[in-house]
Amino acid sequence: MSESPADSEHAFTNMLTVFSVSAGMIGACLTAIGLGKIVSQAKGLRRFCDDLIVIDAMIFGVAALLGFQGLRRFIRHRTSPPHQLMDWIFLIGLGLMIVICGVFAWSLL
Repeated sequence: MSESPADSEHAFTNMLTVFSVSAGMIGACLTAIGLGKIVSQAKGLRRFCDDLIVIDAMIFGVAALLGFQGLRRFIRHRTSPPHQLMDWIFLIGLGLMIVICGVFAWSLL
C-alpha cells in the first residue's frame, strides 16, 4: 500500500518535531546540570541527579539523531554540498553539547 499525502505530511511533521524537541532538550539538560552544580556547591553535595541528566541528554541525542536521519531519508533528492556541510556542523555541535554535559556533570576538567 502506498502512503497518502496526508500520512506523508504527518510523518514529516512528526520527525521534525522529535528532532527539534530532542535537540532543545539537550540544552535543557545542560541548564539543569548547571543549576544542579550551583546548588550542590552551595550546600557541599554531589548529586546523583547529574548522572541521570547526562544519561537523559544522551537519550535525547540518540532521538535527535534518529529524527535527523528520518528527515534526511524523507527528503529523497540529493542535497547540495553547502546543506551537507551545514548538517555535519550541526551534528558535530549537538554531539559536542552532549560531551559537555558529561564533562560538566562529572567534573572531568
